[in-house]
Amino acid sequence: MALRCSLFVRLSVIDWVQGGWTPADSDRLAKLLSALGVDAIDCSSGGIVPDEKISAFAGYQVPLAETVRREAKLRTVGVGLISKPLLAEEIIANGRADLGVIGRVAL
Repeated sequence: MALRCSLFVRLSVIDWVQGGWTPADSDRLAKLLSALGVDAIDCSSGGIVPDEKISAFAGYQVPLAETVRREAKLRTVGVGLISKPLLAEEIIANGRADLGVIGRVAL
């Protein structure tokens, strides 16, 4: 029996600047990655362009995971200032992402 590992790709779904990378671009890329065997997209955003305008709050990147999940038909990981287990649980229970990750707060 062959061992199968899951392959996740962390993707900056939007760069938060006018005329930059968009969720639609990410949806197209996610479909290509799925065809190559990627199992899930870890949907992050921003932090790479000096002029970006981000309104950060608990779960602020989860709508990006929802969009990729719906449009690319691929499992997603919801991230973005998720610090409470109940928020991670809500994300999964409501089908907003397949995994809700508590990240930095766990460090």
